[in-house]
Amino acid sequence: MVKPPLVLFLSICCGFLLSAADEDETAPSKLTKKDFLQLLRTKQFDELDRLATRSAANMPNLRTGYALHHIIDYLQAPAPTRDGSANWTEHLDQLNAWVAHSPKSVFPRIVLGRAYVSWAWSARGTAYADQVTKEGWELFAERLGQANTTLLEAEKVSAKRPELYSVWLTVAYALDLPQQRTDEIFKKGRAADRDDTRLYYTRARFLLPRWYGKPGDWEKFAAQMADDRGGKEGDLLYMLILRSQASTEGDSFFENAKVSYPRMKKGFEARLNSTSDEIGELNSFCYFACIAGDKSTAQSLFRRIDSKWRKSQWKNEGRFQNWKSWAEGSDASK
Repeated sequence: MVKPPLVLFLSICCGFLLSAADEDETAPSKLTKKDFLQLLRTKQFDELDRLATRSAANMPNLRTGYALHHIIDYLQAPAPTRDGSANWTEHLDQLNAWVAHSPKSVFPRIVLGRAYVSWAWSARGTAYADQVTKEGWELFAERLGQANTTLLEAEKVSAKRPELYSVWLTVAYALDLPQQRTDEIFKKGRAADRDDTRLYYTRARFLLPRWYGKPGDWEKFAAQMADDRGGKEGDLLYMLILRSQASTEGDSFFENAKVSYPRMKKGFEARLNSTSDEIGELNSFCYFACIAGDKSTAQSLFRRIDSKWRKSQWKNEGRFQNWKSWAEGSDASK
């Protein structure tokens, strides 16, 4: 039975409303979501296999992200119709046809498993838990069960794709599977490739006290994963996990979370040396320097950003300018 308190998190996790840490994941090609849905709709399964294989062949790391996640995200749900509805029956039939066409490929099964999660949410809706109908909860659980079964089958085809386990971990938590099982899925994901950051983000979020953790659990997890990696890579991983959690506390993140800003700062510095989106990272780094009270770093970063502020980080220009005034010594309200 899905625990009602999970609904707010799952609406984020299952909807993959990505944090800034995910925004620079390398796209598989110049094709858009519309293009991928068209390939699926016209049954160009060989081309989908080729694109997925090419994306999976990229050597991802903590700096470049996972291109295959984009294909999974693109195909997780059907395109909405003009009236805003979605033809789930047709979409799932197309995905099952891809699975049948490519029985030795794990990729269509991962996408199908992810689609079942999205389909589960279409049944549950976005209302508060006490407003969801009995039928909605039953369909939610049933479809998550289908996702779980599909991912079990995917693992039999290949246990080497970390994306399989990052999708599966969300399903395991949503179904309230035993901790031993969620631990196993997480460990298998790390064994497949320890650089799939979505594994860490999902694990950390569910370690919040509001879900399955105790105060300080997710912070200890972040530090442990960073220590296991060690060096600059460990600092980078630490920063990425913290950044994925920051929305839970907003501007009070460093006041309420038991985390190390100096170590997060080192992670940002490592990131800036290799990112393809320097402006995006500068904006992100600058924001965290601001809420940590690190004026000197914020001043330097604001100079580098100049006028290239990012709405995804600051929400609006007024907020950007207010923080900039603070960094420059003004008493302007943030």
